[in-house]
Amino acid sequence: MYGPPSLKKYVIFVDDVNMPQREKYFAQPPIEILRQWMDHKGWYDRTPPCAFRTLVDIQFIGCMGPPGGGRNPVTMRFLRHFNFMSFTEMADASLFVIFTTILDATLKEGIIPEVQNCGSQIVKCTIDIYNTIRQELLPTPAKSHYTFNLRDLSKVIQGVLRGDISHCKDKNVIVSLWVHEAMRVFQVHHQLASFFSFN
Repeated sequence: MYGPPSLKKYVIFVDDVNMPQREKYFAQPPIEILRQWMDHKGWYDRTPPCAFRTLVDIQFIGCMGPPGGGRNPVTMRFLRHFNFMSFTEMADASLFVIFTTILDATLKEGIIPEVQNCGSQIVKCTIDIYNTIRQELLPTPAKSHYTFNLRDLSKVIQGVLRGDISHCKDKNVIVSLWVHEAMRVFQVHHQLASFFSFN
């Protein structure tokens, strides 16, 4: 019997549960090993005499996106062990209001009005880039790092916020800062893809 120290529990988080590719007869071995614990509370040791190892005081939390773009359907025999929590994606209008409010609060420190008024344009362009990349660069088993979420969008805005806005004398300076941050966040994925496909 294996488990955490007495009076403690382990919580194991499994991200992208539905990324394993399906085999010829739709089996997904990484998922089946998790399901074996959920059904039988343990695993068999592969070395003789193949003893059953019971695992106690652990709990699994999983995260996955809807099937498509490298994500696969998962068997209901596995999903029946979970309680589901899901949410719909935020509309572009909601993202625009949230990030414009955050960015405008900092841009008001700018000296010239054209710097103060460019927050909405920066947020709109960032959302457009974010949506385009999510539609065109879908994750696949070979490029599983193509998973874009709101964290990437917020990194661009956070990068702009970290700039010293009070010394901006020209709108081009803040636009250059935004271009740099957008490339830093989104171009890295493209460079990683080139590296992995080359190797």
